[in-house]
Parts: sequence; structure tokens; C-alpha cells
Amino acid sequence: MKKLLLALFIGGTLVNTTAQEMPAPSPAATTIQRVGLTDVEITYSRPSVKGRDIFGALVPYGEVWRLGANASTKVKFSTDVNVNGKDIKAGTYSFYAIPNKDSWTLMLNNDLTLWGSDGYDAGKDAVRMEATPKTSNEKTESMRISVENVTAKGADIVIAWDNTMVALPIAVESDGQVAKNMETALNNAYRAHRNAAEYYADKGEFEKAFKQIDMAIEMNSTSWYTQWIKAEIYAKSGDMKKAIKQGEAAIKMGDEYYASRNREFTYKPGLVEDLEKWKASK
Repeated sequence: MKKLLLALFIGGTLVNTTAQEMPAPSPAATTIQRVGLTDVEITYSRPSVKGRDIFGALVPYGEVWRLGANASTKVKFSTDVNVNGKDIKAGTYSFYAIPNKDSWTLMLNNDLTLWGSDGYDAGKDAVRMEATPKTSNEKTESMRISVENVTAKGADIVIAWDNTMVALPIAVESDGQVAKNMETALNNAYRAHRNAAEYYADKGEFEKAFKQIDMAIEMNSTSWYTQWIKAEIYAKSGDMKKAIKQGEAAIKMGDEYYASRNREFTYKPGLVEDLEKWKASK
């Protein structure tokens, strides 16, 4: 029995030893940078020079290169961006290049399944552009992809390896995103005031309820539903005369709203039923 346990222990030790993770020759890396209101995330593997000739040798000129090692490099944009004058939808793209001595072609491609560049299909490119490489006095031993020259309106995705650097400029629409966010915030704000009004009305705190619902109406006076909530607050407070008048105005607004969209005002029967109850309780 002791021999069996010893054999299992030794076997288990050997298995664990052989399964240990070893350092990768081209370690994985992730770069994350916010540009304006856009998050740019790049995942790739970083090969090293190790005394080798790189461009025109290890990385041949005129051939598609995965911009790193192992699986294809990926670039993820959290919002739409513009590359080389072309609008690119938010999402993830594989990133390739065709290096040459005096000019590179940079490509964002829709195929995310490739290992390296085998099977690369130019027909799946989302965008491609020509870029001029620059020679750096500082040698980059391990290939690096970074986001540089960041402003509120754009940035450069920079590939640096050995003594060569090349950039893919991207542009973002921060002003449009800010305006959209502000509109969303305002819309949510009037709803927040409306919800607060209902909360206070349910607690019988009608002064606070009317203050909140009036703020909601001031922010969005065209919402028939917000107008109806005010009618309900009047009814809960016992002022049926004002509740009926406010309710009739809200229903009229609802009629006009749904008619303008050629849709049925499906909520109307329930509102009319409540209105009749209020009239009966006067």
C-alpha cells in the first residue's frame, strides 16, 4: 500500500511538473486608452528582436503581417470612430499590416477567427489606409502597440518595433456623444422627478409631490403620461375638481400624440375609467 501511495505521489508530482506554465516567447499584452468618450482596447502578443533583422527579413516586405505574434491582433472601439475618412462602427476588429520600406498598408478586418495572417481575406476589411513609417533613434526591443497623441477628438494607434514606428490615426466624435449624453441625462431627470412625485404622493406628502411633478412637467411638458400623474396626485390629495380637469387635458394630449403616429391609444380606456370614478366621487 505504501509503495502504491508513493507511486501515485511521484506520478502526481511528475504530472504537475510537466503541466507548469512556462514564460511565453511573445507574451500577451493589452493596451486600454480612453480617447474623448471612446475606449480603445488593443490585445496582441509582443515578439522581441533578439538580435534579428526585423523588417524586410523576419517580417517580409509586401506580405500580410499579424502585427505581433500568435493570434491576430485585435482592436476594440466602444463607440463609432472614423479611420481614414471612413466611419467605423463600434466593435472589435483584427489588425493587420503590409509593411514595405517606405510605405505600410494598415487594415482593420472583420474576421476575428484567424491565427496569425493565414486565411486573411482583404474582402473582409472594414478599412485600409496607407501610412508612412518613421525611423526611431530609440530601439524598441519588444514590439509595442500604444495609443498616443490623445486629444478629445482623436489619437494615433502606434506600432513600434526595432527602429521602426508607424501610426494609424483615429478620429472620435466627442461633441456629438456629449450632446447625446446630455439629452439622455435630461430625459432621465424628468422621469426621476416624476418617480419622486409618485413616491411622495403615495406617502401623503402632497406638497413635495406637486413640487416634483411640476419640475418634471417643466422639463418635458409634452409627456401626456407625466400630465396624467399630476392628475392622479390631485385625486390622491382629494382635489377631484382639479384631478378631473388635469386628467381630461392629459387624455387629450395622449389622443393627439398617438394620432400623430397612427397608433392606437391603448391606455385610454383605463384612464377614462379612473376619470369616471373621480367624477362619481365629487
